Amino acid sequence: MYLTEQQIEQREDMFFQMAEEFTELMYDVPEDYQMTEEDAYISSIILDYFVENYVQPSLKESATMALTDTDINDALYEEIYDALMDESIGSFVAGAVHGLKNMWTKGKAKLAQSSTNRAAATSSDLAKKSKAAAKTSSAFKGTGISGAVKSGFYKAKADKLSAKSAAAKLAHSQAQTNRNAAQSAHKSSVAKRTKLATKIDTGIANVKNKVKDTIHRGAGRLGSFIGRISA
Repeated sequence: MYLTEQQIEQREDMFFQMAEEFTELMYDVPEDYQMTEEDAYISSIILDYFVENYVQPSLKESATMALTDTDINDALYEEIYDALMDESIGSFVAGAVHGLKNMWTKGKAKLAQSSTNRAAATSSDLAKKSKAAAKTSSAFKGTGISGAVKSGFYKAKADKLSAKSAAAKLAHSQAQTNRNAAQSAHKSSVAKRTKLATKIDTGIANVKNKVKDTIHRGAGRLGSFIGRISA
């Protein structure tokens, strides 16, 4: 499936936040530790896997997830966590997280500022629309059709509530289907886990054999992420 640059960046951010929270809890990295090329390489393998296998939920799936307190990516998260629990793998990722932490802090500040800017723009836009709506409403005063205007407003509101109710009912009915599919999803997860394990095993073997060209290229993939968040 083709991913846009925005989707890739969003998934990279999600992965690093998840890795940061997990490795801080599970690994104690010396403050003066310097991230190695091998750290970046192994991390890039897991990062690539997460980006490739993350499923963007649809609106219906999001509604189901909210009602059932589940996530269609739970199996993927579990898979990544299982890998990080293995110290021979997680220690590499912890090293990369430590090395990227200052850059990530700066990146999160950038993301927060972007969110603030978008919120401000949205607020300004809504304010303009509200002002325009008030002006339009004022124009109707004294025309004798205020009752029709109110009637149309309440009908639209009722239709909106009806649509929300229908969506909730649909999500509820899908919840049972979602639960029934959990076992199948687990089997699929096991199969996927084998793929990730194979990728990591190959990566560890490369590290042990010091296949420098391969390691350098892999670290380069993480480098693009580093460059983005530190810019």
